[in-house]
Formats: sequence, structure tokens, C-alpha cells
Amino acid sequence: LEPVRAALRAQVFHSLNQKNLARPQLSTENMIINELIRDYLEHNHYFHTADVLRHEAGQPEEHVPRSMLASELRFHCRDSQLPLLYGIVAFLRDDTGSSA
Repeated sequence: LEPVRAALRAQVFHSLNQKNLARPQLSTENMIINELIRDYLEHNHYFHTADVLRHEAGQPEEHVPRSMLASELRFHCRDSQLPLLYGIVAFLRDDTGSSA
């Protein structure tokens, strides 16, 4: 039932947004930020929230590959099972300056 509710919410939101002014073109920075957030949301099983984010932000359905995100950020995360956002937070909290 939850997936149906989420799909319904996303569709309603999508329909409402079509009546609003056109949103600005998605910049590279916003695309990267949105993908980092989307990866985090899906990793933590917030699939409905991730779907609404994708629709609201105008993100493409296909994910930007993790390797491309890491390359754009010039960031290497040792744990490939965790979203890059976790590695970035760990890096910023680490006094030694080494990546996660």
C-alpha cells in the first residue's frame, strides 16, 4: 500500500508542478547535490522521499554513476557500500584530513 501512496503523492505533486512556472535548468552543482541526497535516501530506504525529490527537482530517472560523482568531487570513499555523502561527512569530521 505504501508504494501506491508514494506513487500517488508523486503524481499529484508532478501534476501541480506542471501548472507552475517552469523551473530553472538543472545546474551541474544541483545535479550532483541531488544525486548525493538521492543516494543517501535510497540507501536508508526512504524510497518515496527520493522519488518525490527526483520529480520535484527534475532529476532524470537514471542515476548518475557513483564513479562519475566521485570524479566530479575529486573524492575517494573507501567504503563502496555506503553513499558518498557518508564518506564526505566522515572526511569533514576527520582532523587528519584523510578520506573515509
